[in-house]
Amino acid sequence: MTPDLAARVALLDRLYTRYDGFLAGIDGLACREGCAACCTADVVLTSLEAHALITRLGPAQREGLEAALARGSTAEGFQPRVTTNGLADCCARGEAPPPETAPQGTGRCLLLRDERCPAYALRPFGCRCFVSRRTCRTTGCAEVDDVVLTVNTVFLQVLEHLDRPGCQGNFATLLALMSRPGPAAAYAAGHLDGHAWGLLPNRPLTILMVPPEHRGALAPLLGDLRRLLAG
Repeated sequence: MTPDLAARVALLDRLYTRYDGFLAGIDGLACREGCAACCTADVVLTSLEAHALITRLGPAQREGLEAALARGSTAEGFQPRVTTNGLADCCARGEAPPPETAPQGTGRCLLLRDERCPAYALRPFGCRCFVSRRTCRTTGCAEVDDVVLTVNTVFLQVLEHLDRPGCQGNFATLLALMSRPGPAAAYAAGHLDGHAWGLLPNRPLTILMVPPEHRGALAPLLGDLRRLLAG
């Protein structure tokens, strides 16, 4: 692992820790390890998150991942047409972003075994930010505070900015790509091209998508994120 990549992985860990701390301060969340109601094939992650997950798997977990990728399809889950920072840039210019196509009949996450995630401690942000005040399995939908949605968006923007010149896209697609020696080496060298896999290049953070009514509440968190990125 190059020093730059090692530093970005370390910063990724600190961002996860800061977000987990944010969630710990919210009373009444129904989400717990072992609840897999929202564990679908539609999770999106960055190449940095895929790299961190894959390289930290134990031998048995790695074999399980390879078996799951062999069983599953990387074409069934949601593939975004615009990144979060790309969406922010569209909004800043007053342009409509490209329309997203909702997946039809998307299945469960290919890693699930007996409704549990074998890589729960290593899960990407797209999994961590699926939170609800109600149990989705019984209600059929999540209940998320507006401030939490804004915080989620900010973290997605920061994670995308951190992983340049990487890419992002569907969980299974990126894991399948990054599990290959060639793409893994290309990513470590800073020139991974995910275009052929339908992945999007990450874009820099130019404007935070924080509505005026949330700026006061998010001021301490935004200060922490600025210090993390600066340090």
